[in-house]
Amino acid sequence: MKAILHTIVVIFILGITFCQAQKTDILILKNGDHITGEVKRLDLDILQFKTSTMSTAKVKWFQVSNIYAPDKYFQIDLIDKTRIYGSLDSAKSPNTLEIKGEMGVFTVYTENVVTIIQMKQAIWSRFSGDLSAGLSYTKASDAVQANGSGTISYTEDKYNGKIEFSSIQSIQFDSIFNLKQDAGINVNRMISSTQFVTLFGTSQRNTELGIQLRSSAGGGYGYDLIHSNIARVRSIVGMSFNREKGLGESPSTYNGEGLIRAEAMIFKYSDPELHLNTHVNWYPSLTVPGRHRLEIEFKIRMEVVNNFFIELRYYNNFDSKPVQSSTSNSDYGIISSLSYTFGL
Repeated sequence: MKAILHTIVVIFILGITFCQAQKTDILILKNGDHITGEVKRLDLDILQFKTSTMSTAKVKWFQVSNIYAPDKYFQIDLIDKTRIYGSLDSAKSPNTLEIKGEMGVFTVYTENVVTIIQMKQAIWSRFSGDLSAGLSYTKASDAVQANGSGTISYTEDKYNGKIEFSSIQSIQFDSIFNLKQDAGINVNRMISSTQFVTLFGTSQRNTELGIQLRSSAGGGYGYDLIHSNIARVRSIVGMSFNREKGLGESPSTYNGEGLIRAEAMIFKYSDPELHLNTHVNWYPSLTVPGRHRLEIEFKIRMEVVNNFFIELRYYNNFDSKPVQSSTSNSDYGIISSLSYTFGL
């Protein structure tokens, strides 16, 4: 019995020692403050730094001068697309990181560092996302519009993915009803610091365009054009195959389409915090001569209180040959909502 108790005590002490050892990194700010804790990751110009007293603090990257974390192993991406693996040793000058790896010692300026990912970090900490909701009423048209959307993203050194959904319902009290719903999932696998392959699946409904259900799946090749502390720009070329069913009793059709996508994200963390996201998808049909579809979205988000944002979104969907010829070939709108972000 004494041996068992002795073993438990030893394990308990070792566990405490191990947990404390995890928080031995030193963060040095430009104002001279030193904070002890654990570097989790740097992404989107925000450094996540876990401390024993403040939980996980989010530090704006431009406020960081040095990081000392000799017992951790990191993946570090630079603005010129260079990727370095190693630990962070004590830098000899302000506003620099000294990286010790198998290939030697590298000294880089903090302003050139885009991402820092601690290897073997907990899986849950790699998730981030947002939730948005809005409601509006217009007396002139006697219409109510409700909208909601959400995103969950996952990021690690080789893979990243996203699940997203959105719903817009417009109701007029003379019984006119429009519904637009989108859901999708995509997984990207990096094949170099700038290139990746992607697989995706989507589901769409749009009564304005006469679509009861469009289910799509496809893949492609992508390239990161810009990957900096304030902007991400990438392009994708691929193919998509879908099944479309129009409203009512119309039969289902099967189609093949090309895909050309451009997306950009720009962010500013000085007050007020601003995020700007936009993407354009062009689908030239491979099976219906002369048909092409276009999807455009522009979203701007401004923080009002911690993690809560006011969001304004513009969307425009165009189909040169809609599923039902009697319906409109375009659908567009402007949506305002309140958004909450979590994770990164």
